[in-house]
Amino acid sequence: MRPLNVEVPEDLQLHRRGTLCKLDTGMSLKEQVAAAYDEWLTRKGYQRPTDET
Repeated sequence: MRPLNVEVPEDLQLHRRGTLCKLDTGMSLKEQVAAAYDEWLTRKGYQRPTDET
């Protein structure tokens, strides 16, 4: 893991919503952020690197 420290708009209530999601699903906030950011980058055309070995 590598830290990703960013400020987000408070009106999105990401911390509150993420905590509710964690309680409902057991998915940690780190896992939620990683999954969401990965999906967003993929949709923008930034595919994950492939292992060519």
